[in-house]
Amino acid sequence: MRYDERTAWMDAENERYDYREAAGPRYYEPHGLYLYRTRRRLNQQAMNMKPPHRARRVVAYVCTWPGEDPGPAYARLEQLAADRGWEVRYRIHDDTGPQPSPRRPGWARTRSLCVRGFADGVLLTDRHQLDPDPGRYEEELRLLTGRLAFVQLCVSEAVP
Repeated sequence: MRYDERTAWMDAENERYDYREAAGPRYYEPHGLYLYRTRRRLNQQAMNMKPPHRARRVVAYVCTWPGEDPGPAYARLEQLAADRGWEVRYRIHDDTGPQPSPRRPGWARTRSLCVRGFADGVLLTDRHQLDPDPGRYEEELRLLTGRLAFVQLCVSEAVP
């Protein structure tokens, strides 16, 4: 078969792209590590904006099962705030259990305080306090950090 000028573009196209599969196994990042890195990256801007004349005001938010005592969780969050030099301005408690965050009245108040600027951030014992669903957790992170409020956890997302 004779070389045809009309099909020369196909050869040039095939020379530019390598259609072979990549050699070796692909690495997938564990979801907890992804959420941890996302939270650290999103918190960075809020954490860099330090108020010059006062300590950071934070909300200690705890979600428990009905009838469960939130005292130990509050003590842990207040210790974290004291270690960092932050002031716990609000203590908010939901006793609804692990429900999605839009159904919790305490979380709605916490989010409102951060969005309106009355608090600089939220302290949680772990990520499940905010929302058990990873997708909603990331949405809430983006909403809060978009308003320059940070989220700090006692137990990181990367810990299994």
